This record gives sequence, structure tokens and C-alpha cells, in this order.
Amino acid sequence: MILKTPYVRVILNASMSAQTELTSRIYWIHYICDETNMKPTCREAANIFIDAWANNKDVQEALNVREGIIEKWEYTNTSIRYNLDKEDTIYYSYDVFSSITDHQQLLTKSCQVLIICGDHDMTFPCVGQQKWISSLNLSIESPWEPWFVRN
Repeated sequence: MILKTPYVRVILNASMSAQTELTSRIYWIHYICDETNMKPTCREAANIFIDAWANNKDVQEALNVREGIIEKWEYTNTSIRYNLDKEDTIYYSYDVFSSITDHQQLLTKSCQVLIICGDHDMTFPCVGQQKWISSLNLSIESPWEPWFVRN
């Protein structure tokens, strides 16, 4: 079976292994984008939407965030580098398992947790997040649900 998109051709054989042919001008993280030279970039757009969402009073109320606790929600620690020349801080590690104990301690305090992940997240893929949740032995209150852009 051959699937074609404007940028990617995926050839699947009988064993369902995939070989991908890509044009050299497409940066691999942008496969899901419809346009070239997007402004803002996908990452910049995500930051804009997350900032607006997290700082929305209705959203904070729905998440039971106590008013006045947080002045402004920040998307990420911008001092972190997502490559081998990383500048780790004491608050962050590239080893997911190093944070399990911290998360278990937080959960003993009856903290509610909202986990949002995506199958196109290039830094923390969905499978890694599912393994992390599984390692905490948590029950899932609502099942994984897809969410879409443009319907």
C-alpha cells in the first residue's frame, strides 16, 4: 500500500514495516504542517496558545486553581537546552525515572494532575508519558481522547 501526502510518501510492505521517502527541504518536525515558511513556527504558535489557555481565568477556575496563587503561568523553563549540550538545572533531568519519586511524594499530598500529551511531541513522546503514568500505579479517571485542530 502506498500513502501519499504533499511532503511524505510512506511505503508499507506486508509486514507493515515502513520506509519513508522525504524531500530534503522538509525539516522532519514539520511533517504535520500544511504550509512552508510558517510564521509563527509550530513551536511558537504552541507557546502562544498555551500561554493564553493557562492564563485564562475560566480555565484556571475549571482546574480549581486558587485565585492569587500564581501571577502568571509560564510555559517552560527557557534556560533548558533540548540537545546534548543541555544546561540542566536542579529542577530538571533528562532521565524520566529520576522524577518518579518526586511525583509519588506529590501524589501523597492529594494533588490533582492534568496530563496533556501528543503523539507528535518531539521532546516527550506519548509512549514515554504512558510509561511514566503506568510507573506511578495511578488509575486513569478519564480515558485517552484525541483532540484535533481544524475539526
